[in-house]
Amino acid sequence: MDVLEALATAPPHFADVGVSLGGRRRIQGGREHPLQLADGLLAQVGVIQDLDAKGSRDDVGGLPGSHEVARHDGDSAVHAVGEEAGGLLCLGAAEVGEFGMGDLALEATLNVPDGLAVADEVELERAHRLIVRMRKLREVSGLLVTGTSSDAGKSLVVTALCRLWSRQGIRVAPFKAQNMSNNSMVCRDGSEIGRAQYLQAQAARVEPTSVHNPVLLKPGSDRRAFVVVRGRPAGQLVAGEYATGRRHLAEAAFAAFEELSASVDLVVAEGAGSPAEVNLRSGDYVNLGLAQRFSLPALIVADIDRGGALAALFGTWGLVDDSDRALLRAYVINKFRGDESVLTPGLDMVTERTGMPCAGVLPWLEDVWLDSEDALSIGRWRPSSDTSGNRLSVAVVRFPRTSNATDVDALAAEPGVDVRVTTDLDVCREADLVVLPGSRATVSDLEWLRSSGVADVVAWRASQGRPVLGICGGYEMLAQWIDDPVESEQGGRVPGLALLPTTVTFLPEKVLARPTDEWRGHAVEGYEIHHGVVSDDRAFPGGTASDSVWGTIWHGTLECDDFRRAWLTEVAAAAGSSWRPDATALGFAERRETMIDALADAVDEHLDHQLLLELTR
Repeated sequence: MDVLEALATAPPHFADVGVSLGGRRRIQGGREHPLQLADGLLAQVGVIQDLDAKGSRDDVGGLPGSHEVARHDGDSAVHAVGEEAGGLLCLGAAEVGEFGMGDLALEATLNVPDGLAVADEVELERAHRLIVRMRKLREVSGLLVTGTSSDAGKSLVVTALCRLWSRQGIRVAPFKAQNMSNNSMVCRDGSEIGRAQYLQAQAARVEPTSVHNPVLLKPGSDRRAFVVVRGRPAGQLVAGEYATGRRHLAEAAFAAFEELSASVDLVVAEGAGSPAEVNLRSGDYVNLGLAQRFSLPALIVADIDRGGALAALFGTWGLVDDSDRALLRAYVINKFRGDESVLTPGLDMVTERTGMPCAGVLPWLEDVWLDSEDALSIGRWRPSSDTSGNRLSVAVVRFPRTSNATDVDALAAEPGVDVRVTTDLDVCREADLVVLPGSRATVSDLEWLRSSGVADVVAWRASQGRPVLGICGGYEMLAQWIDDPVESEQGGRVPGLALLPTTVTFLPEKVLARPTDEWRGHAVEGYEIHHGVVSDDRAFPGGTASDSVWGTIWHGTLECDDFRRAWLTEVAAAAGSSWRPDATALGFAERRETMIDALADAVDEHLDHQLLLELTR
């Protein structure tokens, strides 16, 4: 029986295993638990059978090749043999102590092939044989980019570093173990990942896949989230499980990181929220839990524009425990405006008190937007710098559960188009175009649309021939009726706004696709992420139209330049606006590339990226 088979047949009544490494940290595991040790070693422990022997401490020595360990006492002996095969060094060690109240204290000192001594103190509820598996991991070069808060600038820094280091000929790739976001994208292999990681992969000039974002949580309400693992639906996570029910997600994330790191020179990983969320540390696998597992140095990004950045840096450093603190290697100030010399004394004090050097100060960057994963960023475009005299106003309705709001980024980037995300009834009434964006909870957001009065404004606009566009969930709201037993907590059939001749039925299987079409002779490409199946005639790409009301189940169509400009010309005509597209303006994809390069240029100029690169090695 090999080790894996033995672990699979472990007695069902085993206790959780607590392992203390060097007296610094304690990890609670179960049937088997992987532990990251120093110098790229991975130890995996698992209990496989009861022992009835009693004895004293053993010292176990492991060398390359076959090795044997035996322990003898006055009553019995336990014998274990380890063997190296295919680069896997297995040490079998049996150790016992006194049985007190049914407990067994086990201690083993392992001398591994590279001379590293590791002391493991293991406590079991009953006497079990212990297997310790050790293998040499591939050297991983990587950097974890954390933040003092959400929207501090983690995504921006990761995007910029991926492009900068890619320019330097380094095979670099982004990674985020877990996203909690309703802004997602479908990769060409059909997997669903966060929009931010899709953009970061483009910045690194690699093909985006689920390996870059193995776990995606999509909030459906305040108490539950839909789970996507390796790009595919994987059930739900409800309130109370966030801190305790994610072990399988951690395993998927760690496996993806190993897969990715084996194919590139350098992984730039993005954390989530703040690493100082110590209430979630025991189950963490996206912040310092990831860094501990793979010995990654961590960079902290602080947003000085919102105030309190220095206190947030010091507080982050002070709240985490000693072993995590050792991984915090540098910090960056983001969104600074003004004379940097005024800031210097504060940075010097932070460095003096924490030992972390400041890797630089990024200035406030105009004309930069990102495919956001954070609700805080929706609709926060910089003031337009174009001077077009004729304007087209767009009101994007802010749903409680807005999904894929990045659809309207291409509108905001169009010269002469002013986009505002709003719930203001007057703004929605007076705009040239109203957009109902995607929704993670269509039925619930439709109920809100009615209670807020926005539904009445949309109906009035349709009756007056004033343009309305519905995208995915927003499109479904425009239907005659919606039958949703899948996403809606209340379920059942509800009436839609009845502004388009369609019906919607939600099915358990999610549609993930990258479709193409043509409209008025213009090529259109989009992506689909939905459970709702709409009965339509495809008179509009991915949907249908009726007078001045358009709807599409596809996301991303507005990124197609020729289609967007031709359709907006029709919108302007219907709204009575004199706006016309600027044929000389950069296309959306070109603007995105320009923005990514601008980020990389800013990091090249203002950050000590050589210091950051040295930290990864």
